[in-house]
Amino acid sequence: MQQPTIESSSRYLCVDLGSEQYAVPILCVREIQAYAAPTPLPRTPPHVRGVTNLHGTIVPVVDLRLRVGMPEQPYGRLTVIVFVAAGEQVVGFIVDAAARVLDIAQAEIKRPPSMADGVDVSFIAGITKLGDRVIVVLEIDALLRSDPASAALERKPELRRDS
Repeated sequence: MQQPTIESSSRYLCVDLGSEQYAVPILCVREIQAYAAPTPLPRTPPHVRGVTNLHGTIVPVVDLRLRVGMPEQPYGRLTVIVFVAAGEQVVGFIVDAAARVLDIAQAEIKRPPSMADGVDVSFIAGITKLGDRVIVVLEIDALLRSDPASAALERKPELRRDS
C-alpha cells in the first residue's frame, strides 16, 4: 500500500495538541478510540507510552505531544488514540482531541520554513492556515521512520535456539 503524500491527498484529520492543531492524512488513519491506558514497557523513551491490542495485533502507543517536543499534560475527557498506518506499521498516537476532517486544497499547504541546525522538522509535510489558525500537516511515514523507538517496537524478535 502506498503512503499518501501531500500531493495525493486533500482530506486530513485535524487533531488537537493543547492549543495547537495538527493534520494527519485521512488515508493514514485506521481507527480512533477513546483513550485507554496502554500497557507500559520497560526501558522505552518517555513518548512511548506502551502497547495496546488493536483487533488482535499488538501496536505501540506514542504520546504525540511528547513526540513533537511539547510538554507533558494530563489526559482529559476528550483524549483519544488515533491509530495510523505507514506501510505495514501501525502506531497509536495519543492526542488531546480528534477535532474534524478537513478538506485542504494542495495549493494552500506550504512547505515548512528552514530551521536552525539541529531542529528536526522532517515529519512536517507542510503548514496551512484555516481562518486565523495555523495547522501543521504531519508526514506520518517520516514521523515514524525518524523515531527509532516506535520502529524498534514494530520489529519482531527472532527466536534463538541455543545449542
